[in-house]
Amino acid sequence: MNFEDRMNKILKERAANKKALAREIDMPYSTFRYKCRGAQYWNVLEFKKLSDVLRLTDEEKAFLCEEVT
Repeated sequence: MNFEDRMNKILKERAANKKALAREIDMPYSTFRYKCRGAQYWNVLEFKKLSDVLRLTDEEKAFLCEEVT
């Protein structure tokens, strides 16, 4: 399972809409869609905003970014 699949799984569990989520974290929708392709596209501050808005647990953050060491 790649980052995009894991992101979609978390968004589905949260019943989150990508467009609304992008707006909530002050990011253009097209940029958000691009960044959803891989963890390497997110910087720390953007990922922090994302995790705060989605209220991700530590386990969910680890699940989402398990490819990043």
